[in-house]
Amino acid sequence: MRDRRRLFPSLTPPEEAVKIVKERLPRGLRRVARSLENVVWHVAASRVEARVSYPAEPRATADGYAVRYECVAGAHEANPVRLPIVERVRVGEVPTRSLEGCEAVEVDTGATIPRGANAVVPIEYTREVAGVVEVYRSVGFGENIAWPGSDIVEGETVVEPGTLLTPQLVGALAAAGVDIVEVFDKPRVCIIPTGVELIPPGEELKPGHVYEVNSYVLYSLLRREGFPATRHDIVPDDEDAARKALRSCLESHDAVLFTGGTSAGPMDVVYRVIESEGELLVHGLKLKPGKPTALGIVDGKLVVGLPGNPVSALNVYNVVVRELLWHLAGGSPPGGPGEVSAKLVAPVAAVKGRRLYQPVRVARCESGFCAVPVPFESYMIVTYSRSDGYIIVPEDVHEMVPEGEEVSVRLFETSSVDRSICVGEEAENIRECSEAIGGTALAARALSHGVRAVAILSPRHPAFSIVEGRVSDCNRVKRRLAIVGSKEPTVVAMPSPSSSLRYLLLENISGYKNAVPTRSSLMTALLLRNGYAEAGILLETHAKKFGLEPREVIEEELYVCRVSPGGGSSQPS
Repeated sequence: MRDRRRLFPSLTPPEEAVKIVKERLPRGLRRVARSLENVVWHVAASRVEARVSYPAEPRATADGYAVRYECVAGAHEANPVRLPIVERVRVGEVPTRSLEGCEAVEVDTGATIPRGANAVVPIEYTREVAGVVEVYRSVGFGENIAWPGSDIVEGETVVEPGTLLTPQLVGALAAAGVDIVEVFDKPRVCIIPTGVELIPPGEELKPGHVYEVNSYVLYSLLRREGFPATRHDIVPDDEDAARKALRSCLESHDAVLFTGGTSAGPMDVVYRVIESEGELLVHGLKLKPGKPTALGIVDGKLVVGLPGNPVSALNVYNVVVRELLWHLAGGSPPGGPGEVSAKLVAPVAAVKGRRLYQPVRVARCESGFCAVPVPFESYMIVTYSRSDGYIIVPEDVHEMVPEGEEVSVRLFETSSVDRSICVGEEAENIRECSEAIGGTALAARALSHGVRAVAILSPRHPAFSIVEGRVSDCNRVKRRLAIVGSKEPTVVAMPSPSSSLRYLLLENISGYKNAVPTRSSLMTALLLRNGYAEAGILLETHAKKFGLEPREVIEEELYVCRVSPGGGSSQPS
């Protein structure tokens, strides 16, 4: 018999092998529309926007009494303010009346706030007596109220194409009213164990034989990540038998994993079958364990010959095959949960007497890793879903955890610390930034720490002076901003102090009495359209989208800096 052994003339680095195969396979197979309960751990095939705002109307964040804050000014235990209770609103109920004066409506946490009310007094600072509530503490405008759109605004992007749908994101989609999502279907994988020495577990172990292990290991790995998998019967070391098994699997599967038969011995037939039936792209990896691996394409589908040694097969699956299967699924493999040590880019306020689990975003920076705190309230599932993990601030910490503090970040399953984060001012048409956070103040901190980020800064913000000397190579863009509403309003939609929008608002609007804090231009648009604020500043496109007529349009120049982990900035491409 002619010796058909093929020694490995050269070995391919694993990352190069992955690149070679990816270039020949589509990123994402079939697009399918799935109900929300069936999309977790799938990759979104298209952009998903919020159907509704969340919250849709002002909601109480504490049990207590909805009031006009002016009516309880100066209240304290020695001099309580007494208000008649005119209604009780539970969660899920709709208020039937507006507050016309100094009255109170009892509300549960999560209940809708009646029109006319602008604060909630927590129940622990009150006492009810015969239909009258005694208030023992004053509250400020908007205190204990979750304003409409503070988590997400109708039409705002919840999920970008190519995003892996985690349990957190499924919750975010539900909160945004989404019930059907277009995702990439998971590739169906067929596992074919080969070897005359193999017998199934449970049978009597004969001399010279071993129990078949690899298909069970691979099946378990595939099922864990949601890949539909089938175990084929054991196939002997015979080309015709291997070819027949391959053809059978290709009829109903998107990928085939052989185990065994890939080395250079005369009985190793798998790589020869791949070559004769399709195209053998790689044979031999620069990897230990796992050198005798074959990668090819047959009928446009991925076919892999894994080593027969269980440890080698497992290693190649983790290093190479998993990456290729997730490529077919439209994304990249999710990272495993873990912890990283990171430096805080901004301070975190402790909660006295309670352990705080503060969500953060994580990225590489000059010192290793940096953590960017994400402002949130407990109802903000969309905001929470955009974080990478959390830090724990112990209950015995009573002050701020300062900027620059080294903290331990507990990462979520899908966190990626090897991508840029987007910080700074809101702007349009910046490729990587559908949503920036933190305004110029946070962008300046990110630049100072050398965080891998797209940082968007305004020269109008005082924090810009901290990094003014580092932005000479950054790109400059302009944004058009609309001033909407009364020149002398009672209530304004107030941007964060970290954004230059606050300074621009104060330059153009005066005489306001109260402010609703806004997290974004879209939230400002929602508040103005629905009458919760009388004036505000926002992106011109958002004003038009919500049917708001600008009183004035102004242009502002911004700097857009792409920062590498080693520090410095580069002009955007």
